[in-house]
Amino acid sequence: MNEDIDRQIGELEVEIEALNHAMDDTFFVDNYEELEKEMQRKNNLLRELRRQHV
Repeated sequence: MNEDIDRQIGELEVEIEALNHAMDDTFFVDNYEELEKEMQRKNNLLRELRRQHV
Protein backbone atom coordinates (compact mmCIF):
# COMPACT_ATOMS: atom_id res chain seq x y z
CA MET A 1 0.00 0.00 0.00
CA ASN A 2 2.72 2.47 0.96
CA GLU A 3 4.68 1.69 -2.22
CA ASP A 4 1.59 2.53 -4.29
CA ILE A 5 1.09 5.80 -2.42
CA ASP A 6 4.81 6.63 -2.76
CA ARG A 7 4.56 6.01 -6.51
CA GLN A 8 1.43 8.16 -6.82
CA ILE A 9 3.08 10.96 -4.83
CA GLY A 10 6.17 10.82 -7.07
CA GLU A 11 4.06 10.90 -10.22
CA LEU A 12 2.02 13.84 -8.96
CA GLU A 13 5.16 15.77 -8.04
CA VAL A 14 6.44 15.30 -11.60
CA GLU A 15 3.08 16.35 -13.09
CA ILE A 16 2.92 19.42 -10.84
CA GLU A 17 6.46 20.42 -11.85
CA ALA A 18 5.46 20.07 -15.53
CA LEU A 19 2.39 22.23 -14.89
CA ASN A 20 4.58 24.86 -13.24
CA HIS A 21 6.74 25.01 -16.36
CA ALA A 22 3.67 25.13 -18.63
CA MET A 23 2.24 28.00 -16.59
CA ASP A 24 5.53 29.89 -16.84
CA ASP A 25 5.45 29.49 -20.63
CA THR A 26 1.76 30.36 -21.10
CA PHE A 27 0.68 33.79 -22.23
CA PHE A 28 -2.94 32.94 -23.01
CA VAL A 29 -5.19 33.90 -20.11
CA ASP A 30 -7.83 31.21 -20.76
CA ASN A 31 -5.23 28.47 -20.95
CA TYR A 32 -3.50 29.80 -17.84
CA GLU A 33 -6.75 29.58 -15.86
CA GLU A 34 -7.22 25.96 -16.96
CA LEU A 35 -3.66 25.14 -15.93
CA GLU A 36 -4.20 26.85 -12.59
CA LYS A 37 -7.32 24.75 -11.90
CA GLU A 38 -5.47 21.56 -12.84
CA MET A 39 -2.57 22.58 -10.58
CA GLN A 40 -4.96 23.14 -7.68
CA ARG A 41 -6.62 19.76 -8.26
CA LYS A 42 -3.27 17.94 -8.34
CA ASN A 43 -2.00 19.76 -5.26
CA ASN A 44 -5.15 18.79 -3.36
CA LEU A 45 -4.72 15.17 -4.43
CA LEU A 46 -1.04 15.26 -3.43
CA ARG A 47 -1.95 16.65 0.01
CA GLU A 48 -4.53 13.88 0.49
CA LEU A 49 -2.05 11.16 -0.52
CA ARG A 50 0.58 12.54 1.85
CA ARG A 51 -1.98 12.62 4.65
CA GLN A 52 -2.84 8.96 4.00
CA HIS A 53 0.85 8.08 3.89
CA VAL A 54 1.47 9.19 7.49
